[in-house]
Amino acid sequence: MLRLIGMIAIIAVMLFFIVLNTGEANKCDIKYWVTETAVFKQVPVFLTVFISFALGMLCSFPVMFFIRRSKKIKADRDKQKTALLGESLDTPKKKK
Repeated sequence: MLRLIGMIAIIAVMLFFIVLNTGEANKCDIKYWVTETAVFKQVPVFLTVFISFALGMLCSFPVMFFIRRSKKIKADRDKQKTALLGESLDTPKKKK
């Protein structure tokens, strides 16, 4: 988790310097629907990049927690199986 937060911080700092060096003159139009009326006009590029980055991070957190939870559930299930069979994970099997 700490490594993920560090990676996000590094990318955010890089984006900060890259986008703010583009200046205020860079603007774009954002269409959020098929029609011509659904357009945000003259949106600064740095705002577009920062919002896209934030939305990407918000979408990645649920996936990360789902994967971590599924691994934990699988480990618990394996522990229960070995407990039912009477074998312990901590002690190695004895050779006959």
